[in-house]
Amino acid sequence: IFKFYVNSSPTYVGEWSTWSECSETCGFGYKYSFLNTSLESQQEAKRSLPCMNMRCPDTNECKDSTKYCNWTNSDCIDTNESYYCTCKSGWRLNEYSNSCIDIDECANLTKYCNWPNSDCINTNGSYNCACKFGWTLDEYNNSCVDINECKNLTKYCNWPNSDCINTNGSYSCTCKFGWTLDEYNDSCLDIDECSSSSNICNTTNNACVNSIGSYSCYKGEWSTWSECSETCGFGYKYSFLNTPLKSHQEIKKSLPCMNIKCPVDGIWSDWINYKSCLDSCGICFIKQERHCNNPPPTDDGHVCFGINVQYADSNSICRVNGGWTQWSSWSLCSQPCQVGVKKRYRSCTNPVPKYGGLQCNGNYSDESICYSNECKKVIVNFGMILSDIDYIIQYSSPLSEPYKELEKITIVMLQNLYNKFNKTVQCTLNFIKFVASNLLNDAFLNIPENLNEVKDALV
Repeated sequence: IFKFYVNSSPTYVGEWSTWSECSETCGFGYKYSFLNTSLESQQEAKRSLPCMNMRCPDTNECKDSTKYCNWTNSDCIDTNESYYCTCKSGWRLNEYSNSCIDIDECANLTKYCNWPNSDCINTNGSYNCACKFGWTLDEYNNSCVDINECKNLTKYCNWPNSDCINTNGSYSCTCKFGWTLDEYNDSCLDIDECSSSSNICNTTNNACVNSIGSYSCYKGEWSTWSECSETCGFGYKYSFLNTPLKSHQEIKKSLPCMNIKCPVDGIWSDWINYKSCLDSCGICFIKQERHCNNPPPTDDGHVCFGINVQYADSNSICRVNGGWTQWSSWSLCSQPCQVGVKKRYRSCTNPVPKYGGLQCNGNYSDESICYSNECKKVIVNFGMILSDIDYIIQYSSPLSEPYKELEKITIVMLQNLYNKFNKTVQCTLNFIKFVASNLLNDAFLNIPENLNEVKDALV
C-alpha cells in the first residue's frame, strides 16, 4: 500500500500495477505503471520508466522518390537511419530553393574547351567542345587542326583559271596570271593587256594582240574599224592587223557596237479556252481567245495577223450570232482640196455567224466629210476628137445654140475623164478652137507633163 500526492493534494491510498511492455518494439521507449485506487478521480495516475529493446533496422527512404529528393536532376543517398539529396553531374544545388540548376561549364574556359581555335557550347547538364569555322577535330578529339579547303577543288575555287591558297582557318581564291576577278568575285576574266597599257609593245609599229590569259606583239598596223556587223541591235566592228609576216591566222580585234533596235514582230499567244453554255439550246460551246503578246510588237514591228477570238462548238448546233470587228482606220480624203469623203470599214467576223446565227446589225462601212485647202484654178488646154459629130458653121459662133450644146458636151467629157481617177472637177470653158484632125494629133506632142495622165485616159 502506497501513499502519494496528486496535484499537491493529500495522499491517496492504492496499489501500482505491474510495469507495461516497452512502448517501442525497437530502440528507446517507455514502460508505464498505473495506480489502482478506490477514489474516483478524473485524472489517470501513472508513472513511467525509460526502456530500450533491440536496435531498429535501417529504413531506405530513397525508395520513395515521390517523397524524398523529388527535385529534377537530383539523386537520393541513403545513410544509416537517414538520407541526403545531391544534384546529378553537371548540375548544382540552387542556394535559394530546393532544386538543381545547370552548371555553365563554358564560363570557365581555362578548364573546359581550352584548345586553340575551339568553342565551348553549354548544354543542360553538360557541354560540348567544337572547332571554329575552318578548323576540325584531330584524330584524338583533343585539339583543332586547320581544314585544307584547297584539297577539294570541286567545292572551293572551282572557277576556270583560278588558284586556291590555303590559310589558317580559311582559304582564298586568286586568278592565274593574265586573269582577274570579276566585279562579283566569283569568276576569273581575261585581262586585256592591250587596252590596259598603251605602250606594252614598246616598239614603233608594234601592234598588241590580246589572247586568252596572255597577249602577243606583232609588227604592223591596225586597219580602220569596220562597219557594225549587225544592221540593228548589238554587234561588233573589227579592225584587222596588216603585218608583213606570213601567218595562216587572221589577227583582228573587236569592239562592241549597237545600231538602232531591231523591230520585233508580234506573235500570238496560245489559245485560251473559255467554256460556257447557252440557255437557248443547253449545249456547250468553247470560246477561244489569244493575245498578241508573245512577244508584243516593238520598235515598229508588225502586229499579229488574224483574229483574236474564235468559237468552237462542242458537238453542238447552237447558233452563233455574228459580231462586228473594230473599225478600220479612216481612208484618205477622196479629194485633194475642198470638200471630200473619207471612209472606214468593219467586218462581221468577230465572230462569223454560224449555224443560223444572226448577221451583224448595221453597216459595214462609214463615211465622213473631210475638208482640205481651197482648190487651185488651173488653165489647161485640151484637145479632143469628136468622131461622131460633124462640123457645122454655127460652131464658130460662141453665141449660137449649137456652140452652147457643144460646150456642154465638152464639159461633161472632161468631168467623166476626171471621174475615172475618182476626182471631182469644176470646169469653166473659156473657148473652143477647131482644128483639122491631123493637126490635133500633132498637138498632143506638146501637152505638158502634168497632163500626160489625162492624155492617156482619152478614148
